[in-house]
Amino acid sequence: MSLEGLVLWVKKKIENRYMHIEMGKKEEKKKKKREDENMLRNGGLLLRKRISYFNGKYSHFIRTFSAQELQKATDNYNPNLIVNFDRFTYKWYKGCLEGRVILVKMYDDNSFWDDPESCSNEIAVAAQVSGHKNALKLLGCCLETPKPTPVFEFPKNGNLDYQLTSNPACLPWRIRLKIANEIASVITYLHTKFPRPIIHRNINPDMADEVLWSGVYSEKSYVYSFGSLLVCLLTGTTNLDLQRNMEMKYNTTLYIRNHTVKEIVDPKILAEAEVAGGGEGPHHQFQAVLELIRRCHRENAEEWPIMLDVAKQLKRIQRGDFISNEANHNDASSLCNLGCPMIKSSRLI
Repeated sequence: MSLEGLVLWVKKKIENRYMHIEMGKKEEKKKKKREDENMLRNGGLLLRKRISYFNGKYSHFIRTFSAQELQKATDNYNPNLIVNFDRFTYKWYKGCLEGRVILVKMYDDNSFWDDPESCSNEIAVAAQVSGHKNALKLLGCCLETPKPTPVFEFPKNGNLDYQLTSNPACLPWRIRLKIANEIASVITYLHTKFPRPIIHRNINPDMADEVLWSGVYSEKSYVYSFGSLLVCLLTGTTNLDLQRNMEMKYNTTLYIRNHTVKEIVDPKILAEAEVAGGGEGPHHQFQAVLELIRRCHRENAEEWPIMLDVAKQLKRIQRGDFISNEANHNDASSLCNLGCPMIKSSRLI
């Protein structure tokens, strides 16, 4: 290459470099503009939701994180850090921020299920209930993302499915009953503490067919799915296992009637009861929880109890005050005829 050709080649390289730098600056400006627009829109939505839900009397400060901080905390949303997900709407990422392990709920930008307004709902409610001991604590949120991104504390014991099926140590029955009580407690808190009931709409592991068909949620919408959660705790199965057991899923009452307690209850906690001396206490509790599941899964939704009464009944079961047969059903039937990121229990999600 001649000297003149070499000079032209170097000049072209320098021009291309400056061009890329300028293009990069323009893209960075566009990105910053989008983030500022997102923050203005999402911040306004969040403020309106807090005023609307709590009459302007919200008491918990919401810290804001930048999009860059969360990208760094999650290693640019490394897929290996995903701890849970819904394939249509969001992914939960484990991250580390300021030396603290966190949980980031990143919504899919292209999902039509959750718009910025519904995401703002979740953050507004999560902030207000963070003071409850059984609620997953909201640390803050990012408003620069297209949809607001909530940031929660990380539950050190992982999720309930893992504890029931993958943890080598059996989750004792007393802990399972404690989990059920604590989840019922925070749901009741959502229904009764605020000027109007807060409907969470995502109490895993299941949702009533009536809700799926109508799309209408109420204070009783929890009851069916909470009954399914009790099934998982009692049987030691995951939500996926429950979905596969069509007999249990769609006709719980018949399933309970056609199977004995020993055929339904998790063999691990049956063995635990035997080792503890084979007393009648745990077996009465199993039967009482089965009866409560049956009430939560009655075919007629009008006969479902409200969560406040479910919580009261669970406390009775935990104390050993059992109401499990139809002959002694005056109190229990009155419960059924009354006409519910962010819940944890015993550090579980």
